[in-house]
Amino acid sequence: MGQEGNGLNNIFDDNHVSIFRDEYPLSPKYIPARLVARDEQIEKIKTALKPIVRRGEPINTIIHGKTGTGKTVVVKFVVKQLLEKLNCIEETNVIPIYINSKNDTSTTQILYTIIKTLDSNRTVPKRGIEFGWYYREIWEIMNLKNTSILLIIDEIDKLKKDDILYAFSRAGGGHNLKERIYIGIIGMTN
Repeated sequence: MGQEGNGLNNIFDDNHVSIFRDEYPLSPKYIPARLVARDEQIEKIKTALKPIVRRGEPINTIIHGKTGTGKTVVVKFVVKQLLEKLNCIEETNVIPIYINSKNDTSTTQILYTIIKTLDSNRTVPKRGIEFGWYYREIWEIMNLKNTSILLIIDEIDKLKKDDILYAFSRAGGGHNLKERIYIGIIGMTN
């Protein structure tokens, strides 16, 4: 079966010239070093997140615009810049958690994702758990790790229930989270 000695090339030998130097910029994971013609949108998100740099709580924000106009990449760009800035500041622990409501439609899926992002070793039962349990787990992990969350919800209009937004927007004001620990929310919708 071997074709090594018969002069044929391996199918992965790349002898043709590609029109792309690097295909990674075409990936949805790619965040450019600079965004062109998005200064107004960048400024709006920066203004909402700026309090984090001064150890304050961000302003919950909704970003809206037509599909494919760059809402997600602008938010990811600003959050990346924020995290780079926070790396230089002591005693700041903020974890961005990206949720796409089109994919993670149920409240349970979203809460599960948040718990596993905060603590990948945490055991989460698959069934028979009431919502309060999930919220208590999230508050506990955040308090133990002294960590705040920046919850980025793409297609926020696709959430089946809005009780998760209510619970998270009220989490810091009650007895759930320690002082200076918060949940900031950025929602995106068309």
